[in-house]
Amino acid sequence: MVHPTQLGRLIGTWTKEVEWLSKHVNNNMPRGSILGFVAADAIYHIWAERNARRFKSKATTNIQIVRDIALQLHIRGQYNCKWSGMLAKFMYRLNFPL
Repeated sequence: MVHPTQLGRLIGTWTKEVEWLSKHVNNNMPRGSILGFVAADAIYHIWAERNARRFKSKATTNIQIVRDIALQLHIRGQYNCKWSGMLAKFMYRLNFPL
């Protein structure tokens, strides 16, 4: 999910990632709000996938998880008009249909 947002950075330790997110999410800009939503949704999907594999012996493809996150992002974005421009760019860069 980082590539379509053009953040172009390497993934670090958990602590470094939390610090980086704290700096970039705590503002009123649409990009920060979207980044926070995507980060929280990605963490939720990782947790849900882990539980599905461990307790239900079911697995979901990574492409399906990304599509689910993109769909939820667009549903949430319908209620926030500041997100519309960023979401259009995001889906264009993501380069696959919902």
